[in-house]
Parts: sequence; C-alpha cells; structure tokens
Amino acid sequence: MGGKEYCPRTSALMVWNEGVLDFHVFGWGPVVVRRYLDGEDLIWEYGDGSITRMERICFLPEDQRKPRPRGPRWSFF
Repeated sequence: MGGKEYCPRTSALMVWNEGVLDFHVFGWGPVVVRRYLDGEDLIWEYGDGSITRMERICFLPEDQRKPRPRGPRWSFF
C-alpha cells in the first residue's frame, strides 16, 4: 500500500467435513472457502459463489506419494 509491501495477518479454522476442507474466517462463523477433489480436479468454492477448478497437470512418482517420516519418534507408553 502506498509503494510499500503489506502482508495482512489472516487467521482461519480449517475443518475436514466429509472429505471437504472447510475454511472458517478467524476460527468461527460461516464457511468462506471449501476445497475438495472432484475426480482428478481440485475445486475451490468461495463465499461469494465463485468457483475455481484446478486441473492436475503432473503426478508425483509412485515412490514419493507418501511422505517419509521426519524428525524424532517418541514413545511414551
């Protein structure tokens, strides 16, 4: 703004709801964004009714689809 970079602080609660990731602004209130897969497409539905459909353009190699465990493993019991 005014020739300077401005990065506003945002906050959202994300909840999985039957395979759909719902974003609630500031951790409460109505759903402002919904994200889910429709076949191979990733769909983003916004609170204003607009929809973005992202088509998959690449695939990870089979051996890299599941991330390897990172960091120390702790066992308490």
